[in-house]
Amino acid sequence: MKRLIAPALIGLLIQLPVMADTLITSDNLTKLEILLPKLTALENNKQVRFNQNVTLQPHCNWQQQYTDLKAQQPDSASVAQAEQLIQQNGFKTEQFLELSAKVSWPMLDAVMPMMQMSQQAAVFMPADQRKKLQQSFNKSNRYYKTVGGCLTNEDKQALAQHKQRIMQLATDMSGLAGTSGMDFNQLMKMSNTN
Repeated sequence: MKRLIAPALIGLLIQLPVMADTLITSDNLTKLEILLPKLTALENNKQVRFNQNVTLQPHCNWQQQYTDLKAQQPDSASVAQAEQLIQQNGFKTEQFLELSAKVSWPMLDAVMPMMQMSQQAAVFMPADQRKKLQQSFNKSNRYYKTVGGCLTNEDKQALAQHKQRIMQLATDMSGLAGTSGMDFNQLMKMSNTN
């Protein structure tokens, strides 16, 4: 009898749908849409900048990424307020960072060709502007490669499934794309005309 049950259970388990291993779900996107205006309001009143100038290390350990980002923030009281908002909206801080980064990736992917063209045109700029542009590009490129390298197949499928919603979210949180020194919305308009 035991021999018959084991194959039957294995067959049943094989037929069960596997839960996606991704944070990019409709529910999480809804929570993120609710959370972002709250964080923006906090940022407008404080010095914490979780949505701007994010520097990621080249790994996919989001807990460590968050710890490193937190260490870069000058105002620990504001960080605590941001963490409280993040947690009140149903995320662990590292989940928020991972989801935010992954949601910003399609937008950065869309503007990368324009950024590369800007980098090529930099040879005609004064040295100080060229240096700033190169630093901005290098930072954006590192961010792009890090987040892109952390995207799982499930993440990629979810990004495709929720593309329009994610593009709007990414526009709303454009500081995450790491395009400091460049007008992100202007880059998006330029990339959409091509």
